Amino acid sequence: MKTILFCLLSLAIVFSSCKKKKIEEATIEPGAYFPVYPGSWWKYLVNGSDTISEGVSNGYFKSSFKGINGQSDEAYVPYFNHKPVYKYHKVDYIAPPFGDYHALWPILSETVGYQFERAWTDKRYGDFSEYVEVTDKYASGSDSVLVLEGHWVWGPHATHKSYQYYYKNVGLKSSVIIDTVTMDTIYRKTLIDYHINH
Repeated sequence: MKTILFCLLSLAIVFSSCKKKKIEEATIEPGAYFPVYPGSWWKYLVNGSDTISEGVSNGYFKSSFKGINGQSDEAYVPYFNHKPVYKYHKVDYIAPPFGDYHALWPILSETVGYQFERAWTDKRYGDFSEYVEVTDKYASGSDSVLVLEGHWVWGPHATHKSYQYYYKNVGLKSSVIIDTVTMDTIYRKTLIDYHINH
């Protein structure tokens, strides 16, 4: 009888720890302006001649990373172009001698006035970062649009400005880079087809 009670108690502990573990491992859903739901895809025309396709994994997959304070909590996230996305954040690497760890890094924000760098960069040999700001959020018919503007402060892109337009429940609809001296369009990426698996 003691053996049966011991076995039942052991099973109860195992099941309760499994349930607790499942609760701790959260699923992080995509944001409305970057709807990278599993199975979604986008097709773009780049510089008027090339087409590129971008897509999302077929499911949510477990992700964690080595952060500044040790290993992050595990979460189930979509993988966009083979990289984990945490709503409006990606995982970026902070290289030695500044670190040797990963951190969540902004992709975009819904807050007008929010500023961030496009990615982490080592500034010991010059500041090559693109500085981005959410400059507008407006309605266009039945659509809602976020506008991101970027600029560089040093290096070969110092005269360039970038503009990205993210549509709610669509994602990135267009991206351009303009040379502010010649007013030439250096880069243009335009959405031509997409599927949101929502």
